[in-house]
Amino acid sequence: KGKPRVRQPPPYQDKTEAFYQAQLNHYGFEPQSIKLAAKKVLLEAFEASNAQALEVPQDVRTLKEKLKERFRVATIAARKKQKEEDEERMRESEKKQRKRDNENGIGRMRS
Repeated sequence: KGKPRVRQPPPYQDKTEAFYQAQLNHYGFEPQSIKLAAKKVLLEAFEASNAQALEVPQDVRTLKEKLKERFRVATIAARKKQKEEDEERMRESEKKQRKRDNENGIGRMRS
């Protein structure tokens, strides 16, 4: 029935050994020297009924909160700077417009 999609999704590629090593380190498991062993440890922890098996360590959660706060502060500063630049552009635009009006005699009619 019908035509197959022209652009098929790319075939699945398993993660690298470095990825599994980093995940083991991140979740506080013992490092494994073989990719399949590392993957097995992570899958067992993921499938375990114990929800505590893959708990993110406190230092990582603390780092996340610090980064979120830095981002919030930087965003506020960037918005403030953008607002100031917009206001400056408006003042310059109004100044140029008044100058053009004065040169064309428009400003002198109000007497």
